[in-house]
Amino acid sequence: MTTLPTRASLGVLLLALTAGCGGDTPGAYDARADSSVYDHAAADDSFDLDFRHQFEEQATLSDGRKVRLWFARSGDRLLEQHYSPDEQAWTEPQVVFVSDESHPCQGIDIVEENGIVAAIADFGLWCHEGEPPMQSLAAVSTGDLTEWDVDVVEGFDGWTSLTMDDEQVRWTGHGRSLSWTSDGGFGEGESPAG
Repeated sequence: MTTLPTRASLGVLLLALTAGCGGDTPGAYDARADSSVYDHAAADDSFDLDFRHQFEEQATLSDGRKVRLWFARSGDRLLEQHYSPDEQAWTEPQVVFVSDESHPCQGIDIVEENGIVAAIADFGLWCHEGEPPMQSLAAVSTGDLTEWDVDVVEGFDGWTSLTMDDEQVRWTGHGRSLSWTSDGGFGEGESPAG
């Protein structure tokens, strides 16, 4: 079991778990089956151009691809792009989630390992002043990263840690937990003791 700490509950954590090409591992990336269209440059849109490092992050996956998450300039969308070293180009930005809040919380962290990409993002008007988010989301994508599975919790202080055990991703924080598996998707986990 691997436990990955997050920064604060005011952020985005992207857990990209990437296995080698092909294979029988659920979520494993297979370049031959990649339906992504790589014909764009990296997008230059960001929620705050002066402090963009607080609202976007990029990671290089172990298979050589790159993945990038950021909050749109409008503040109400979490966007994603991924890069192919073979094509030397990015995909067109895609919307992972649209919030009814137009204020994202600061901070994005990216970690990768074994074919699954999982993210945590928070939206809320006063996050930058230490208030809890109004919406906390968990998002997961596998393989070619073209489709995302999203779970949203309203009025929640956010996820504070992320644990991965085999093919299960588990988010916990503030007396709640959520899990995701490649064969079952999202499911409520047991509430942690204490």
